[in-house]
Amino acid sequence: MNYKTSLEKKALLISAFTHPLLMPLFAFLLLNHYNSISFHGQSFYILLLVFSITVIGLPVYFVFALKRSGYIQTIEMETLKERRLPLIFTCVTMVFNYYLMQRASLPQPFLLFFLSLSIASLIAMVISVFYKISLHMLGVGYLFGLGLLLSNLSSSDMRYYMMLISILCGVVATCRLLLKAHSLPQLYLGFFVGVCSAWSVLVAL
Repeated sequence: MNYKTSLEKKALLISAFTHPLLMPLFAFLLLNHYNSISFHGQSFYILLLVFSITVIGLPVYFVFALKRSGYIQTIEMETLKERRLPLIFTCVTMVFNYYLMQRASLPQPFLLFFLSLSIASLIAMVISVFYKISLHMLGVGYLFGLGLLLSNLSSSDMRYYMMLISILCGVVATCRLLLKAHSLPQLYLGFFVGVCSAWSVLVAL
């Protein structure tokens, strides 16, 4: 797809910075900052490295490998067929990451967080078999849902964060519409799945 106008190029840039694979990293940093139990120093960097490799590094490498092989035409993965293998692989890496974190005996809030990421990727994978859900909106929807969750479970003031993430959700949705990447129902569904995935951990609390 060719993006010619200045507005479309800006929308593409915003979409790149809010790529679905980056959202789990932002969510982890958010949880570690606002949660009563958090990681610091060497343990934080080791956890961040393992998380980044399994959840971001491996899926990105897999997508570029598929691009080189000709299985997908663009890294935007515009068709359902192009999305299937990357989403299956991402789901596997999410579950594998959760397994690693369990073996490391992380505190319950973090284990539930990694479990909810696995749930989100699994739902996205299943839906993408027959419908093009917006993964960008799923990502920012998860950040929105996590913010609501933390505001209810912690004593931290999340008002400014919720204002910023609400604006970001609107901006991302506008960009995806501008780029003609999704319809409104696809955006709404992505946001709904993201919020529900973040809140799914409440069942275990």
